[in-house]
Amino acid sequence: MEIIDALQAIERGEKQDQETLLRLKDEELVDLRDVPNIMQSSGHEFIFVGFTAKGLRLLKESKLSLLSDLEKEITRTVVRTFLDQHGATSMRALVKQFKSPITPALQRLGNLSVLRVANNTYLNETYLPRASAFYHCGDSAALASARKSTEIVLRVLRDLFDRELESDSKEQKRFTREEVEKEARTIDPSVEPNLIFTGLYLAQEFSVFSTIQSDDQVGIGSFSLNERIYDTDSMDWDQHIRRSNISLVHEWENRRGKAPPLGVPSDKDIFDVRNSFMD
Repeated sequence: MEIIDALQAIERGEKQDQETLLRLKDEELVDLRDVPNIMQSSGHEFIFVGFTAKGLRLLKESKLSLLSDLEKEITRTVVRTFLDQHGATSMRALVKQFKSPITPALQRLGNLSVLRVANNTYLNETYLPRASAFYHCGDSAALASARKSTEIVLRVLRDLFDRELESDSKEQKRFTREEVEKEARTIDPSVEPNLIFTGLYLAQEFSVFSTIQSDDQVGIGSFSLNERIYDTDSMDWDQHIRRSNISLVHEWENRRGKAPPLGVPSDKDIFDVRNSFMD
């Protein structure tokens, strides 16, 4: 696979083989993280956590970029506000920061499931990030944190649901954030509350909760679980990002009204991908 094709595929959320990732790393185009993986013969694997400045420049020159520079900056701001302040970003704060018309960019980011509207009251709109926001914001540390937190929390939620089903109780159990944190520390002693906060928030996108009680505008205080936690394929982070990007790629094609550049899936490809998820 050519370098530009590989970069384009990664931006769409497609998982690349280890050889391709390491080649891109050697070319200083991507940042990788070495993580344990018992399914690999080596016992570990490298995962993508972000494009380098050189990689982003090459993508921009290929004219494939799924988000404009302004949209990426807005997305990065919303992600950082969420991580640093555990809060939503107001439109007023964004206008103050960018001092330019941002409504079209915010509408597009919302329509394409990059951002979520937390409050849609006129003049008081606020925004929160979706998983794809972490993927496209250009902050490799934020992406690595989002992925790790989601994977750990989903693993813990499955363990908790296992335990609930094994009990004699006929009442659906409600779990708390503190229980998730305690269980997560048995897997990784370095787990901190912020990781659990982020993981529970993003776990909503995987439809594993029957009920949710928020303890503030953003955080999940308590919840109950459903059987979807056992849908292994749907719990995969890479597949989730790929699904999240389908509408973004499709809109990119329609907006330009022409055939996609080399490496971008056609309408038929997207249709086939959608069908594969329905099977």
